[in-house]
Amino acid sequence: MKRITSYFRHQKKSDKGMREKPENNDRGEQMDWMTCTDAILDKLKFRVLQVDCRKDDHGLNKLMVELRLVKTFLLCARKLGYSCSSVEDSVHENGQQFYSLLVRLENDGLLTRDLAGPASTFREILKKFSQQISEVYVELLDFLLRSGAPPDDELMIFLDSLQDSLVDILWWGRACDSALEQLLNPLHKKFVFLRDFVVFVRSQGKPERKLMEHYGVVALSAARLCCICWFSRDDDKVFDKMHSEISDTIEKMNPVNDRTRLAYIEVLKSATSSLNLFTKTKASILWNFLHSLGGNLTELILNPAAWFTVSLKHQMRILYEGLRFLRIILKKQSHAYDGLHNWITLRHLGGIVCDAGVVIFSLYQNQIQEALAEALDVKMSSLLKEIMRYKEKAEHEFPVPLRFNFTTTNEVGLVDLILEKVKELASCKVDPIYFAKERVDLLRSLPHSYMVHEGDICQDDRGFNKLKVELRLVKTFLLCPMELTHSQYSLKFSVFEKTHQFYSLILGLEDDGLPPGDLVRAASDFRETLKDFRQQINDLYVEMSDSLLQSVSLSRIQRNLRGFVPGDVCWYESGRKSYPSILDRLLESSSTSGDEFMEFFQSLLENLADILVWGESYDSKLEKLFEPLHEKLLFLRNFILFARLQSKHECELMQHCGVLALSAAHLCYVCWFFRDDNQVFDGMQVEVLESVEKIKPVDQQVRLAYIHVLESESSSLSLSTKTDMFIMGDFVDSLLGNLWELLLNCPTNFMVSLKHQMRMLYEGLQYLRNILKTQQEMNDGLPGRFKDHIGAVVNDAGVVIFSLYQNNIQEALAEEIDVKLFCLLERIRVIQAEVKENHPVGVRFNFTTTTVLGIIDLLLEKLKELARCKVDPVYSFAKDRADFLRSYLKKTMDHPTGHLEVYSRSGESVMEQHNKGKKLQPQRAQEDLLFLRLFLENNLEQYVQNKQLQLQTMQDDLLFLRSFLAKNGVQCNHHEELQTLRSRVMEMAYKADFVIDSLRVGDISFYALLLFDNVTSEIQLLKAKTLVVDGNENVIKAQTPTKHLRNASSQEMSMLSGTCLQVSSQASISTMNKAVVDLKDQEQAIIDQLIGGSMQLDVISIVGMPGLGKTFLAQKVYHHPSVTSHFHILAWCCISQTYCKKDLLLGMLSCIDPKAQYSEMNEDDLAHKLCNHLRKQKYLIVLDDIWDIEAWNALKISFPDDTNGSRILLTSRHHGIIGKPHYLRPLDEEESWELLQKRLLTREEGYPPELNVLARQIAKHCNGLPLSIVIISGILLTLDQVGWEEVAERLNSNKKIGATEQCKSILELSYIHLPEHLKPCLIYFAAFSEDQEISVQRLIFLWIAEGFVKKSESENLEKIAEGYIMALINRSLVMVGQQRSIGGVKTCRIHDLLHVFCLRKAKDQNFLQFMRGYDVLHKVEEPYNLCRLSIYSQPKHFVKSRIFCPRMRSLLYSSRGGGSHEVLDHLSFIFHLKLLRVLDLGQISLGSAFPTELSLLVELRYLAVLGWFKDNIPSSLEKLSKLETLFVTTYYSDVGLLLFLDTLMKMQKLRHLHVCGALIDLRLANDNIEYSSILYSLDTFSTVKLYVGQSMEKVMGKFPNIRELKCCLQQSEESSDDSNMIVAMDSLSQLESLKLVLGKVASHLIEFHLPLNIKKLTVEDFSFRTIATIAKLPNLQVLKLLRQADGANEWDMEGMDEEEFFPELKFLKLEDLSMVTWRGSGLHFPSLEKLVLEGCKELEELPSCLWETLTLQLIAVHRCLYSAGDVVRDIQKQQIDYGNKYLKILISEEIEDTLSWSDGDYEG
Repeated sequence: MKRITSYFRHQKKSDKGMREKPENNDRGEQMDWMTCTDAILDKLKFRVLQVDCRKDDHGLNKLMVELRLVKTFLLCARKLGYSCSSVEDSVHENGQQFYSLLVRLENDGLLTRDLAGPASTFREILKKFSQQISEVYVELLDFLLRSGAPPDDELMIFLDSLQDSLVDILWWGRACDSALEQLLNPLHKKFVFLRDFVVFVRSQGKPERKLMEHYGVVALSAARLCCICWFSRDDDKVFDKMHSEISDTIEKMNPVNDRTRLAYIEVLKSATSSLNLFTKTKASILWNFLHSLGGNLTELILNPAAWFTVSLKHQMRILYEGLRFLRIILKKQSHAYDGLHNWITLRHLGGIVCDAGVVIFSLYQNQIQEALAEALDVKMSSLLKEIMRYKEKAEHEFPVPLRFNFTTTNEVGLVDLILEKVKELASCKVDPIYFAKERVDLLRSLPHSYMVHEGDICQDDRGFNKLKVELRLVKTFLLCPMELTHSQYSLKFSVFEKTHQFYSLILGLEDDGLPPGDLVRAASDFRETLKDFRQQINDLYVEMSDSLLQSVSLSRIQRNLRGFVPGDVCWYESGRKSYPSILDRLLESSSTSGDEFMEFFQSLLENLADILVWGESYDSKLEKLFEPLHEKLLFLRNFILFARLQSKHECELMQHCGVLALSAAHLCYVCWFFRDDNQVFDGMQVEVLESVEKIKPVDQQVRLAYIHVLESESSSLSLSTKTDMFIMGDFVDSLLGNLWELLLNCPTNFMVSLKHQMRMLYEGLQYLRNILKTQQEMNDGLPGRFKDHIGAVVNDAGVVIFSLYQNNIQEALAEEIDVKLFCLLERIRVIQAEVKENHPVGVRFNFTTTTVLGIIDLLLEKLKELARCKVDPVYSFAKDRADFLRSYLKKTMDHPTGHLEVYSRSGESVMEQHNKGKKLQPQRAQEDLLFLRLFLENNLEQYVQNKQLQLQTMQDDLLFLRSFLAKNGVQCNHHEELQTLRSRVMEMAYKADFVIDSLRVGDISFYALLLFDNVTSEIQLLKAKTLVVDGNENVIKAQTPTKHLRNASSQEMSMLSGTCLQVSSQASISTMNKAVVDLKDQEQAIIDQLIGGSMQLDVISIVGMPGLGKTFLAQKVYHHPSVTSHFHILAWCCISQTYCKKDLLLGMLSCIDPKAQYSEMNEDDLAHKLCNHLRKQKYLIVLDDIWDIEAWNALKISFPDDTNGSRILLTSRHHGIIGKPHYLRPLDEEESWELLQKRLLTREEGYPPELNVLARQIAKHCNGLPLSIVIISGILLTLDQVGWEEVAERLNSNKKIGATEQCKSILELSYIHLPEHLKPCLIYFAAFSEDQEISVQRLIFLWIAEGFVKKSESENLEKIAEGYIMALINRSLVMVGQQRSIGGVKTCRIHDLLHVFCLRKAKDQNFLQFMRGYDVLHKVEEPYNLCRLSIYSQPKHFVKSRIFCPRMRSLLYSSRGGGSHEVLDHLSFIFHLKLLRVLDLGQISLGSAFPTELSLLVELRYLAVLGWFKDNIPSSLEKLSKLETLFVTTYYSDVGLLLFLDTLMKMQKLRHLHVCGALIDLRLANDNIEYSSILYSLDTFSTVKLYVGQSMEKVMGKFPNIRELKCCLQQSEESSDDSNMIVAMDSLSQLESLKLVLGKVASHLIEFHLPLNIKKLTVEDFSFRTIATIAKLPNLQVLKLLRQADGANEWDMEGMDEEEFFPELKFLKLEDLSMVTWRGSGLHFPSLEKLVLEGCKELEELPSCLWETLTLQLIAVHRCLYSAGDVVRDIQKQQIDYGNKYLKILISEEIEDTLSWSDGDYEG
């Protein structure tokens, strides 16, 4: 529509120059050809504007174009005296007929399509003349070149018609033919320029003949070209030929042509007859020419000539601004000329424009002498001075409205306009400051010394962000509700004036192509201008603050708070004169009719938000300073809006907020503009902290004011609109913030019951916040009384929370608040029940009978533990609280005010101070009293009278439910009523688990007992329900299909009966996982692209849908020997859909330099470090699973192109991201069947041949996705024939869906067929990031802590859990990452499709919630029964998230951007999550002191912490009696962490203790080690400091069942004598893995007594003297010898006894050894499979046994001599000759043989 409108305007304007049409045209009277043509065009113009010419317009648009082209031709011919009567007659005759038809169309209502035939006929007639017109144009052009064209008005009519023709064609081209538009658009622009030039020259009375001749020739040529281009647009040959002719025509108009340029300059320099501009028409002509000159100048600025000097370029940009100013004067402000009689300032404007034209045309020269360039520079300088003088005169003579013509925009609105523009510039992805962000590739190609960092290219983004902050600060100042003095008004006007000037400049960038560099300079200048005002604005803020403080005088406060505040207390004391006007202004501005104050307040909050965003990125001190103030001001805003919503009395609140808001605005302004002045900034820090404290309810007067507002009468509490709900939800958010503050800083005198109920209130308010803000549909359908009830609950919650802010709260008041909290929690529970009834949630506990029975068993065990307590905590609390509640009820009945007794400093209650205050609504108070009375009689007194009866009753009822479910386990799967009952039992079990655990950890309160009673009642109701169902046993059996029971597999029957199949931990990865799809052809194609082709850096992408095997193919290529030997550096980086650039860079660097530590470097430094590593190296980088071009753009700066054949290989499911695509195709039907067959043949018992048909059918329905086939094979291997039929039927029913959706369906099917004990293990993968490599050891420890691993008498939990891992791997659900030395899995991961499935399943079942990023954390909505939470974010965002759910059992945190060394406060909220079983904080620093508060989390089974710990592990951890796994990471590697052995011994369930970064220094609290306990459970221990001697043997005796041990041996006093150097560990009969670090002792003097069952041994700083002992270990399978301590250069095994031949050794690693010769016979290492030599820089000879050991599978050599590599290659050849074709060798970073190291030159 916009395009049509603009076209219409142009046509309307162009018709003004044409002759008037006769009034009788519509009556069909005779007209000449000219009049007839104009009449038709007039009719067609309105007709074609009603339709889109891209649609069926019946040829009218084309006819209009062609008719105007013919008209232009006839005008030209008539002007030049050429007769074209045949054309004229034909146009006249046919035009008359067509015009008559148009008239009939209007008069008789004919349809537009009726014109199609006549229009087509008319067009054919016109087309017949196209060749004749073209030939005549050639003749006319020849005539014109010979005779010239006289300048007259008739020629101008022809030229106007030509311009209209060009517009018509361009209009058509934009809609239908872009090639036509692109061809003629430059011609049109130049033609418009030339026309404006001619019109300007004629208006100035300048000699114009030469210019008109030039103009005529060009115009005639352009008319011919337009005609040919249109009529021959479908003839490609003719159309292509027009390109060169049009370029020639444009060149003739371009001042680059010497002849043209001189002609233009000569015309402008000629004498003028008149320079006066007395009409707006002449002003408009001048404006048009100025616009054309601006276009020429922009062309020069964007494409500067080589001879342009810096000065000249600078002045050209300033000239552009000057010309633009002149245009503003002429056009945008032209209405101001009316009524003006003095035009003196405009008289010489024409001369300035002429001079500007001369200068601009002179700049078009290609080459110029230096003297002339300097002259032009001087001329331009003179011209600029003239423009500046003119500008000053204009600004002086024209009134202010002329300069600021914003009739509808005030100063604040203008600032808002600029903010919008600046935000666009600051957030623009393609930086408008440089033409240039795309030119990063060019910069990267420069030598390194000239490299420009990508961040430097966008450095001005920071300037725009600063400007955005500063503009908003100015806006806030302008919004201040204040009465202005003359000086204040002057200041605001000055700010407004400068702001307007900058706004005009921004518009120039959009409208006229202002060079972006000028915008940068202008923005910088504008910031300096704003900075110039800072002192004046600061002074004005001080003045306003003083006035407002004086206004809030003692008398006014006492009047507003009459009877509320003691007479001797003043809120703000001041002895100065009071000025009520500013206070009245504040209160008036806060009225609902015109809320100026809230607009000011909102702008202030935006200031703070801007500063916080800036601070987070650039200045952390600003962020830390203002974050608390921002939060408190948000609270005040939400409080005001809530009070208004309920029509409460808010005057005193507004006074308080006014003072604080004005002060905060001042602080924001000063801290920003004076942030570089340390003295000022330090002073402001104190004031900011004071402002925060004034907002907190800690101050008595503030607290009383807040409570008074909430307790005042309100007209309505209903929530009628969504806005009302959001307002109340925001206030609940603020209350949560205050309650959070109280929980983190709980006074010591708060009783346990009060603390517990505060935590439960937090959870309840979170629930209300969610239904008010994010789940508003839950509020729909509720009765009006319940909506009122929500408002009342929120109101009363505020009163309770504010009351808790007293510093020294008295015991009586604390008890009273405890009761109020209890009543409040009950009312929230009633709301929850009502919402649940109106919006029932589907069953989320869809587990089997086995799972339910396990949870009931756990509950029974906990109840027994609770019953065994020496002092019954429930009975003790009930007895004590029953007495208190009786007295409380009696007192309340005597004085039924319902108020909290909030005491003043004098000890007198607030009720007594202000006439007992406002009463609660009587109905609510009576309901609370009735509830308390019933609770006393039915709960507390029953507990006292029947001690432990409730516990016993619950145990009996749970036993009954368990028995019933066990008996009917099979029927539960097929009977709907039993399924519902089982789900309800599961839901009840989770509630009971929370209540019982709360009582066990000491969280006993009124509410805890109420929940306990509610659960007891629910269990009794379920028991009654089971009795009813049990009575219908015959019905159940009749409804249970026997077919399913007969066909149930033994596995299913075992699960139904409460047992589960265990998978052996010894099971290896099945050969099924080695049966993979054959991608040899595709693999070789990619390898060829990687190692062949251009030497330039090249990118190859593997593209395909999810599950096709992109990553698998990339891995095969990445590890292919021809690839690993071709590239110097290889690195793998997995990106995924959500990524962190720092994590990606760290991952690549860890591949290149695994031992280096880079986690503390920022992103820019990491990118530079990676680039340096790759420079001059031939590298291969794999970017796996890249989703968009943004990820590539973020990383490409680090990949240098040194033209050495480096490559980037990426995988993506999206096409066209970057690089040469290699499309991975799906498998065809035969390949799918072949892959499925391979994987099914691995089953030991095979499968019957008759299943072939089913298998083929299943393979076909996998749609060629290898992932689907692999997963379906894992299902089929566990099913019988009936199961296969069900799978085939299900896949067949989904055959119409896409391949990806089918894969998701197969994942669901695989999950259904998964054994019950493996389902939670699989879903638990949702706790980790997508594509994350997960440590299997960590995963096993977590599973055990979560309770997923079932105990067994025959195997320990770790072995069973390993079996679970193997089962998931063999089902193709889990993929193997890194493998251990001799098999087994070290790391694992899952496919990203399976990860999405696990996330969805975990959320649906309320099993686990995974959150990433600040936005998600900030808006976190914890489910009511959230059990597990995994967070992936930056540490500071985790701290800000305020994650709090009392029911949470597991909290895992992983750092976005690597582990943080930054010490973070405010993590104490974690210590309130008392029911946590798993706490993983291994990637967030807890500081230098080990947190003793961790001992409060007595339910912990798994704990991982990180910090700068350097002292000791506190003895308070002994309270964690259930802890099984403890990981401690510290950065102080040079110190030992002291751990008292007595503390360790009290943690009797501890199985795994690992310290990384330091040694554990075990000490005794006393010298009697014999009397300390024995820790039988300890399974793995690292890294402990052991002192050689008898004490070491005694310490080791305390851990008799240890299986894995890492220790560092130390010299002790008793071992100073050589005879005592005995390391006796042979008593550790279960020890399988041992690492010994001998660097602190003389290893050659040590005698080792090692247990014979050791399988894995690592020795650092060893002596060859110890090898004889090691060689005798009969079960040793893995040996790692690191760093040689004795300096021996030979290892001779020839003289070893037969028992010293390492009979079972499979893996041997030698690292950093100084030996030269290694000898051994063919009898040594009979079982060796893998040999690794690393850093053995002098080794030349290898033992002969290696040539003959046919068990060898791998020899890896890294950083060794070339000669050693040659020996290994020879071994491979010999092995092949002996028949061992599977031996692989990996050789990297070989060292020249000429280099050698002496013993002293190399330190290991």
